[in-house]
Amino acid sequence: MSLETVFVGDIHGNVEALEGLIDELDKVGAERIIFLGDFVNKGPASREVVELLLTLTSRPSVDFLRGNHEVALLHALETSDIAGLLRMGGAPTIRSYLGGNVGADVAAGLRQAVPRAHVEFLRSMAEEFVGDGWIASHEPRPDSNLFAVSAHIFTGLTPEIGPKSAHIDTGCGSTGGRLTAFFWPSRTFLQVSSTGEVLPGDVEH
Repeated sequence: MSLETVFVGDIHGNVEALEGLIDELDKVGAERIIFLGDFVNKGPASREVVELLLTLTSRPSVDFLRGNHEVALLHALETSDIAGLLRMGGAPTIRSYLGGNVGADVAAGLRQAVPRAHVEFLRSMAEEFVGDGWIASHEPRPDSNLFAVSAHIFTGLTPEIGPKSAHIDTGCGSTGGRLTAFFWPSRTFLQVSSTGEVLPGDVEH
C-alpha cells in the first residue's frame, strides 16, 4: 500500500474514465483518495458517476469535495430553477436522470428522478481538506501557505504542477479530455483517457 495521498480532478459525467482510474488506483494503492469535485454536467453519465462514487463512501480513506457544478445541481433541485444548471452544461445531467422521460416540467421531473441518497451525498461533501503540508479545495487557494491542490481551472491535457500548487482539471467530460490523479508527496500524476485507458504518466507508482 502506497503512503501517498491521491487527489482526483474534475470528472464531469464521464463514468468510463472514472472506472478506469479507480481500477488503476486499486492496483497502485493509496493511503487516502480525495475527489476534488465537479462530478456532474457536461458528460453523458452524471447519474452513473454519482452512483459509482457512492459505492466508494464505504471506504474509510476516500473523501469528497463539492464543486461548483454540484452546487448548481443542488440549487436546481432546491429551487426548481434549472437555468443556471443548463448554463453550466447541465442538459446531459438532466438526461442522465430522466432518460427519455423529459416532460413539460423539467425541474419537477428532475426533483423526482434524483434519488434522495444522491442529494444527501452532494450535501455532505466538504469545501476543503487540510493535510500534512497541503490544502485541497475545488477552487484554487493562492493565499495559502500550504501546497494547494485544486481542480476547477482547465489546464489543458496535462496538469499544472508548480512549487506551491497543483491544478489538475484536464478536461474530463469533454471530447478528448483526460482524468488526472495527483500524488502527494511525490508530486507525480496518473492519467486515464476519456474511455478509461491508462495513459503514459509522469512516473510509475
